[in-house]
Amino acid sequence: MSDSSDEVQQKLAALDEKYADDLTRSEARFVEVAERVLGQWRTWWRDLEAVPEFAVEARLHHKFLMCFPLAAHAMNHIETALDTRATLPWVAKANTRIAFEHALTAQWVLLTADGEVRLKAGFDHRDHIRTDRFIKGVRRLGQDDQEFAEAAHGLTPAQLDGLVRTKPDEPGPPNTEGMCQRFASGGAGNLLYDIHRDLSGAVHPSLSLLRAHLRFSPDGNVTGTNTSGACGAPAMLGRELALSAIWALYAIEVCRFDQPRIAQVVAIGTEEGLPVDLRSSDQQPDKQPKDQTAYWHQPRDAVPDGNVRS
Repeated sequence: MSDSSDEVQQKLAALDEKYADDLTRSEARFVEVAERVLGQWRTWWRDLEAVPEFAVEARLHHKFLMCFPLAAHAMNHIETALDTRATLPWVAKANTRIAFEHALTAQWVLLTADGEVRLKAGFDHRDHIRTDRFIKGVRRLGQDDQEFAEAAHGLTPAQLDGLVRTKPDEPGPPNTEGMCQRFASGGAGNLLYDIHRDLSGAVHPSLSLLRAHLRFSPDGNVTGTNTSGACGAPAMLGRELALSAIWALYAIEVCRFDQPRIAQVVAIGTEEGLPVDLRSSDQQPDKQPKDQTAYWHQPRDAVPDGNVRS
């Protein structure tokens, strides 16, 4: 006979209690990793007065231009999450989700032949759809009200069509689930995506969002509210913050000429058993660059016009 729902809940509660101390220690270690990486980010990239000009390898220049905004956005959200996780845990969880997605995307760009081109094509495709819908709406309004068309823009149908960019021919990047599945395997095939989906509960309306802001009695009745979203179990974000931070920093450090800090970045992650370079778990290695845009090739030269200032 299978266990009842109550019995299953009791077993899970017993396991939670058994592993609570281990989880607390792991959380503290992962948070420390995220804080260490954030400290390096501040030292190496944020303080422009303390950061000298640096050279980006020419072969990685275009990847760097796409990865740096992704990494910077991730690191800024990590900083916010670390600052708010104790007082506004659900806000911190939303920040962590943004950081995780952007850091993972930066890794995908590095590990995909023409990944930067495909990501830009995805941006252009979304821009095309938005502009096309807007122009079609303007034209429909003008068909019903000629005075509106003359007063609002005074453009001919052909001129309006000219405002819509050409739809890109290049395929865009896979969705986040596709990226996650590429870099996980075996019984952990959905691990990264499960992390992403759990974090998404703080971004989209969800049951977990309700549980975080409503107090419940043991029998399931609402007994109160909490504006900070701190009801129930505390948000355990250390692992996700550490992964996001190390992926983001690694993505831009490999673009530096001669990659002088890579060993230091890798060591921060591997000391806690975190995957830093996702090549080791890539389930689609055939998609990796085969030319000099592969960051694991030996550096060749700096950007043609000298140094790029951070």
